[in-house]
Amino acid sequence: MQLLGHVPAMSAAETWRSSSFSQRRRLLRILLKFIIDHQDTICRVSARDSGKAKLDAILGEVVVTCEKIHWLCREGERWLRPEQRSAGRMSFYKAPRVEYHPVGV
Repeated sequence: MQLLGHVPAMSAAETWRSSSFSQRRRLLRILLKFIIDHQDTICRVSARDSGKAKLDAILGEVVVTCEKIHWLCREGERWLRPEQRSAGRMSFYKAPRVEYHPVGV
C-alpha cells in the first residue's frame, strides 16, 4: 500500500505507435538493466505479496522476464514486421497484410 509515484498521461504523439523498433529496443534494454539491478527488491516484494519463496520469485519473475525482454530485443523486430498472407484460392484478387501496431501499455 505504498505510493510509487505519479506519471502524467501520455499524449497520442508520445505513444509507442510513433516509435521505431530501435527506440523500443533501447527502452527494453534500460528496463532489463533496471530489473537486474533491482532484482533483490523485486524478489522480496514478490515473495511478500504472493507468498512465494524467494527462489521461486527469482525463477518465476526475474529470470523469465529478463529472458522475454532479451528475446524481444534479439528477435522482436523480425517477428513483428508486416507480412503478406495468402487469401486462399477463392480470394486470389485480395492481398491480405498483417501489421502489428502497439497501442499502449
